[in-house]
Amino acid sequence: MHTILLFALRRRFIDYVSNGGSAMSLMLRILYVTVLLVNAAMIGWLIDIFITSNAGDITGDRLIQLISAGFCGLWALLEFFPTYTQRSKLVSGVFPVHFMKRWVTNLVYDMITATTVGTVMAFCLIDALSKTYTHAHLANSVLLFGNTLAFVQIAKAFVENVHRKRFLLLIAWAILSSAVVILVVYKLPDDYLLMSGLTFCLASQFTVLAYADRSVAETNNSPVFVSSFSLFRQLSPVYVAFLNSPKSRNAFLFGLGLKAMFLSFAGIFTFDQLPMSSFLEALYVAPLILFTYVANNIWGFFPVLWVNSTLGKRSDNYRIYFQLIALPLLLDLLTTLGIMLYLGKVDSELLVFYALTTIVLSINGLVFSLYKAFYVQSSFNFGQMKNNVNGWSVFTASVLLGLTMLALKTLMTTFIFGLCLIVIFWYILSKVLPSDTQNTYTLYRQLFTNKV
Repeated sequence: MHTILLFALRRRFIDYVSNGGSAMSLMLRILYVTVLLVNAAMIGWLIDIFITSNAGDITGDRLIQLISAGFCGLWALLEFFPTYTQRSKLVSGVFPVHFMKRWVTNLVYDMITATTVGTVMAFCLIDALSKTYTHAHLANSVLLFGNTLAFVQIAKAFVENVHRKRFLLLIAWAILSSAVVILVVYKLPDDYLLMSGLTFCLASQFTVLAYADRSVAETNNSPVFVSSFSLFRQLSPVYVAFLNSPKSRNAFLFGLGLKAMFLSFAGIFTFDQLPMSSFLEALYVAPLILFTYVANNIWGFFPVLWVNSTLGKRSDNYRIYFQLIALPLLLDLLTTLGIMLYLGKVDSELLVFYALTTIVLSINGLVFSLYKAFYVQSSFNFGQMKNNVNGWSVFTASVLLGLTMLALKTLMTTFIFGLCLIVIFWYILSKVLPSDTQNTYTLYRQLFTNKV
């Protein structure tokens, strides 16, 4: 987990230190790479220790497969939702950057660097001391991660634009992904046949990507989705705007589907077999996908409302936000409870954890919504990165999830933690966020004028 987070922050960190002096910049870069190396070595060392100590019924091959699958799942979570930047436009043929140009360079760069951090470093550092992690495991990890990269790019193409054969592309990816999983879990007798099968599936997936890039998008206007649903108009007009946006519909429904898939597979295959299973369970149970993508886009829209003086008072901003977040949060909760009930894992601790993480992620989003507000233009422009959807926001959200897990150890710590969250939440809503409309307008107008 820490390796993935460090890699997700690599561009922001390197861009920051490159502006400093040459000696300090070089030292910080060396320190950054050293931290990645040590972290990767620790992962490999812990794998080897766990297997050689016989601390469980899981085999070495099975453990490495589960860790690779967890790496791919977390990468998809961190890459697709929090970093939904202009790179998401590198797939569709209607966008200026086509498949055979910069997109291939970015894809190859991400594959090489991420697999190096996630798998190659660990293998190289423990290869001399361990007999657990072999070249076959390394190849499996790299190919599985390539499969995840293909999934992320196809998903972005599906969400960002409407293609005539979008469902056919997703079905083709699902079939190829199933073949990859079957080949890895149920190994072929010959390792060369296994590698050949995985390579063929991966090459086929990138062929699907090439076809997705060249597919012609529908040019007709999208039909109005809820124009005749008077119930939605009576609840709030913002629901009509949200549901009539094809990008927002695709993104939210795809997010729920992705969460359901993560919960199902993780609950069946990993939660009872790994020492860190509780953290994985918490990561997928918490509404992290919802808050790093849908909700954060709404938070990023707040300062623009203040700049334009669209709303007369601060309570109108909160009313719109809570109206927008109420229905998605309810659907997210129902999805989580449904899957966890099916897995037999619902208890009072899970419900308390969900409630606390909802408050935690709300605080995290509201705090980051005050950062660089002048970059935000539209609440429903899902193709543009919002101010609080960045690597640091994801990093702090993960840290806060860990703190929430620690607080749930006893009833007293849970009560104190929840009380502190409520006080902090109230303070941010009433004190930190500006209450004077004119002063707020002046502040953000000055930022906008000076920075743009």
